[in-house]
Amino acid sequence: MRRLDKRQLRTALLDAREYTNALLADLDEDRWQVPYLPIINPPLWELGHVGWFQEHWCLRWRGPDREPAPSRLASADRWYDSSKVAHATRWALDLPDRAATARYLRDVLDATLDRLERAEDSDAGLYFFRLALYHEDMHGEALAYTRHTLGYPPPREPPLVLPVVTDGGDVALTGGEFEMGAPRNGAGFVFDNEKWSHPVRLPRFAIARRPVTNREYLAFVEDGGYEKPALWDDAGRAWLA
Repeated sequence: MRRLDKRQLRTALLDAREYTNALLADLDEDRWQVPYLPIINPPLWELGHVGWFQEHWCLRWRGPDREPAPSRLASADRWYDSSKVAHATRWALDLPDRAATARYLRDVLDATLDRLERAEDSDAGLYFFRLALYHEDMHGEALAYTRHTLGYPPPREPPLVLPVVTDGGDVALTGGEFEMGAPRNGAGFVFDNEKWSHPVRLPRFAIARRPVTNREYLAFVEDGGYEKPALWDDAGRAWLA
């Protein structure tokens, strides 16, 4: 993963927050009240969780053998710690309102940027700032697919425009062995689930040049694609069973 120095990290953290806010700013109050679905979070909870995670690791963390420093927001741990707050309960929490949540995120980001200025410019010194950045990027993706899942229109000011790949067909790959994961002697940021690199061998295979669209996937489902064994290899048929 790219090594971001302090200057780049500051810019990236601000950009990530702009992206997060752009995905929510146009939603009226009714659209913040979402039905329970196992694949999404309530936007109000998800936004607060982004701020809590940044505060926890960049401002409150005091090492594995000490309790974190207190949060600047009372009850933040009770509300936003995703390792302890079951997914289905997040719809019934007594969360702060949108304005209070936004203030919390602004305060945390300001304090984080101040702490970043004083941090050691090394992989160890910047680790948690990078972690908070990539975590917010991940939730930006989650908020984007939440909007799509709920049938909301695109944001009025789309935060990101991706090129559309129109070329169809598959690309044939010869397969072979490659190293999956992060090398032990590598520099920069590494997620814990990327540790450590190990050899993986892949057989010859083909992969589509572009992602499947929702329209194409719907046609596959409506055509009974899950009930046609000829479309699946042995591993796929075992998974279907």
